[in-house]
Amino acid sequence: MNNLCIAAGLGLLAIVAACTSTATVGYPAEYVSMRSPGHVWVTTTDKNVVELYNPQIKGDSGDTLVGFAGKTGAYLEIPVSSVQMMKAKEANTGKTMLVVGAAAIGSALLLTTVMGNGGTGGANVCFPPGGLNQGLPVPCPPASARGLDQQ
Repeated sequence: MNNLCIAAGLGLLAIVAACTSTATVGYPAEYVSMRSPGHVWVTTTDKNVVELYNPQIKGDSGDTLVGFAGKTGAYLEIPVSSVQMMKAKEANTGKTMLVVGAAAIGSALLLTTVMGNGGTGGANVCFPPGGLNQGLPVPCPPASARGLDQQ
């Protein structure tokens, strides 16, 4: 059971990680205005890379990128004309579909394995009817006692 929980946790982590990729943004001002990302990486024309949280476009003509620096939390204003490149996390449908498909196949295999012998993981146990034994499994009687012997 413990290994099953670990495997499920790792699978969930893989699904979360696979849903996004870092991608270069073509028009930083428009991207920030339309998508309101929570986090971007900005490379300025002087080759500095700034990790920016809660980026927004400000100024009368929308010519200033503002936000909070990743390491210091300091408020920064960067002229959009000084942005050489911007990267942001984007949804990656290809990866997401691949992971969802793999998770579905894995779940089906796991379910088949667990349910293959009455839901007991292959053990020869039975669940008495009528709530006997508080729903806990008990060893199954021989097939002949259950009327299941081959004739």
